[in-house]
Amino acid sequence: SEVILHCRLEAIGQTIVAKVQPSEASGLAAGDPVGLRLSPGRTLIFAEDGSRLAGSVATGDAGLIAGDSQRERAHG
Repeated sequence: SEVILHCRLEAIGQTIVAKVQPSEASGLAAGDPVGLRLSPGRTLIFAEDGSRLAGSVATGDAGLIAGDSQRERAHG
């Protein structure tokens, strides 16, 4: 199973969708701040029309993190 997070990136006024394992989302509620890191080779980027951007693989570390100073809000 998986958990789908809709995260509002306040700095740019955009929302991203993240699919995480239940253990990574344990204890989260709508509106809780979360830190996100992108997983190289597992991150896909899509255009507004829903089409995948060719060759779009983001870089960074894997997973959902707690204690990050740059937090965004998870929306239910």
